[in-house]
Amino acid sequence: MGFDVNAISFYYADKPVLRDLSVHIRHGRFYGILGPNGSGKTTLLDVLAGIRPPAAGQVTYNGRALAAYTKKQLAREIALVPQNFYINFPFAVEDIVMMGRYPYIARFARPTAADIEAVEQVMRRTDVHALRHRFITELSGGERQRVVFARALVQATPVLMMDEATSNLDIRHTIDLLNLVAAKVKQEGGTAVAVFQDINLAAIYCDDLIFLKNGAVAAQGAKADVLNAATIRTVFEVDSKIAFEPYIDACQVVFRR
Repeated sequence: MGFDVNAISFYYADKPVLRDLSVHIRHGRFYGILGPNGSGKTTLLDVLAGIRPPAAGQVTYNGRALAAYTKKQLAREIALVPQNFYINFPFAVEDIVMMGRYPYIARFARPTAADIEAVEQVMRRTDVHALRHRFITELSGGERQRVVFARALVQATPVLMMDEATSNLDIRHTIDLLNLVAAKVKQEGGTAVAVFQDINLAAIYCDDLIFLKNGAVAAQGAKADVLNAATIRTVFEVDSKIAFEPYIDACQVVFRR
C-alpha cells in the first residue's frame, strides 16, 4: 500500500501548478522529488501531506481517500519537515520538539514519561539536546532546521516528508540526518518522500526518483532506470555525465559548464 495519486491538478488563483499528475508511492522506499524551480515540487508534497487538496483528481493513502482522514489521523501517519519554519514566539527547543508528540496526547493531558523519553532520545540523535533550553528564536537557520527535523522524527509516523529539509545544514548534519531517515526506511519499513535540489544527494540516498517539469511528471521510477543524461537534459536543459562512484556506492552526476 502507500499513496496513489491519480490525475491531480492544482492551481494558485488561475495559474496551473500541477497538471494531470499521477504517481504511485509504495511503503518501504525512499523517494526523491527533483525538478527546476517552479516545477511543482513543494505543491506536490503539500498535496501528499493533506495540506492542500487538489483541484481535480484524487489522492488515496493505504486504499482510502486522503481527504477522508481527520487531521489527527493524518498526524499519526505523516510527518512533514517544511522548507521554511517561521515562529515568532520564544518557545524553548524541547517544547518545539514535544509538539511532535501532540497527536498522541489527549486534550488537556500532560506528556507521559514515554513522551518525554522519546523527545530526549530524538534530541540527542539530531544533535539538538544541548540546545533544549534555548529559545527557537535565538537559533541559527541550521540549528532551527535540526529542531524541526527532530519534531518530525519524534512524531513517529510511518511516512516522513521533507521539503529541502537539509538546505540550511552543514554537510555533517546533512549526512547524519539523511542517514537517520534512510535507516528508518530500511529498518522500519517506513516511507520517505523528499524534495531535493542536490541531485547527487538524492542519488546517494533515494531508491526512486520523481522528476517534475512544468507541473507534470517528466520521469519516474527506480533510480537506476531514470537517473541518466537524457532525463537531466529533458528536465533541466543541461548536459551531464553520470558515473558510478565506488567510494559512496552510488552514481554521481557532473555537469558541463
